[in-house]
Amino acid sequence: MNKLGLYLRDNGLTYAAFGAQIGKTRSTVSRIVAGQVNVDRETAHAIYEATAGAVTPNDLFGLGDEGGVR
Repeated sequence: MNKLGLYLRDNGLTYAAFGAQIGKTRSTVSRIVAGQVNVDRETAHAIYEATAGAVTPNDLFGLGDEGGVR
């Protein structure tokens, strides 16, 4: 589970409810959490805004402290 999945779980949000916040479907959010879809810039920004910065674009692209590009 990626950082978005952890955020949703920890905040008691369903994929459908979060999808409504960012203008995406439940199935799209599910695919983002599973790492099955590439996130575009607009969606990454919407996720960043909806999570108040808790999930960053770097988190979505696998960049950062957990084995990403340095």
